Amino acid sequence: MTQPVCLTIAGLDPSGGAGILADVRTFAAFGCFPAAAVTSITFQNTVGVFGAEHQTADALRRQVEPIIEDYTIAALKTGMLPTREVIEETASLIKRMSDPKLVVEPENRDFWNRARRWQEKGWLIGQHGYTHVYDSTEAGLVPWWRQSEFAGHPPELQRRRLREGQQALEAEGLHPTVWVAPSHSFDAATLDAVRDLGIRIVSDGVGRNPTVDERGLIWIPAPPWRPALPGGTWTRCVHPNQLRSADELDRFCRAHRARLLGSGFTLDELLADASPRGSSDALYEGLYWKVFGLRRRLREAVRPRRPVPA
Repeated sequence: MTQPVCLTIAGLDPSGGAGILADVRTFAAFGCFPAAAVTSITFQNTVGVFGAEHQTADALRRQVEPIIEDYTIAALKTGMLPTREVIEETASLIKRMSDPKLVVEPENRDFWNRARRWQEKGWLIGQHGYTHVYDSTEAGLVPWWRQSEFAGHPPELQRRRLREGQQALEAEGLHPTVWVAPSHSFDAATLDAVRDLGIRIVSDGVGRNPTVDERGLIWIPAPPWRPALPGGTWTRCVHPNQLRSADELDRFCRAHRARLLGSGFTLDELLADASPRGSSDALYEGLYWKVFGLRRRLREAVRPRRPVPA
C-alpha cells in the first residue's frame, strides 16, 4: 500500500453530509486510502436528525481489529462516539495503533485558566449538558431537534448526568449559573434537576423577552440563529468552531455589533424585569412555531438534494 491509510471512526449519515461518508470523500480528495468503522447508524437528511441505532463496543472492535492488523494507520479521525462504552473502546483501540504519525489535536492546557479568568471578569458560566452525546430521540419541551442526552430519560439518570457535569466544572473552580441544553432538548424532569442544582437561568425557548416559570427559573429566549419575528431580547449562540477563520468571526461581530450589544441594559436589569409567562407570550410562541414549521416545510420542498459523488 503506497497511499497513506486514514481511518475514520464515526457515525453513518445516509444523506452524505457528515459522518463516515463525508470523511471518506475528504480522505480520497487528499490522495489517501480511506477506511471506516461505524459507531452509529443515524436516520437523517439535510433538514434534521430523526433517530439513531448505536453500535456496541464489541461491534466497533470487530470492525477495527481487522483493519489495524492489515494496515498501518497514518491518521485517525473520530466523529460521533455515542456511548461511554464506545468511547472507552475507541481509546483502547487507539493505544494499539503504534504508528508514530498518528496525531491528535493537543490539549489546550490553558483552557481552565482562561475560563476562570472569564468568571473573574464577571462573565456567567453556563453548563452545556453532560457529555453532548445524544442517546435519545425525544425532542422535549422545545421541539426543534429530535435528539437529546436528557429528554425522555428517567429523572434519576438525568439528575446524575447534570450533577456530574456540574461537579466537573466545580472541580475547576467554575460555578455555572446558566443552563444551556445541547440541541435545545430537555424535558420537565431536566428542569427539576437544574433547579435543584441551584442554576437559575435557562438560555433556551421561544419568546420576545425573559420570563419566569413555575419553578422560579428565568428563561432567556434562544431561538436557533434568528427569531421568527423581529424585536425582543434573546440569546445569540455563536459556534466559533464552525467558522472558517477568526476573520470570519470578527466580521460577524462587526456586522452585528449593535444587536449583540443590546440597548444599554445590564443582565441584572434584564433578569429583574422577567415576569411570569402571559397570554402575549403564548401568542408569540404559537406564532413562532407556525412560522418555523412553515419555513421548514418550504425548505424540505425546495432544497435540492446533494449530488452523490462519483
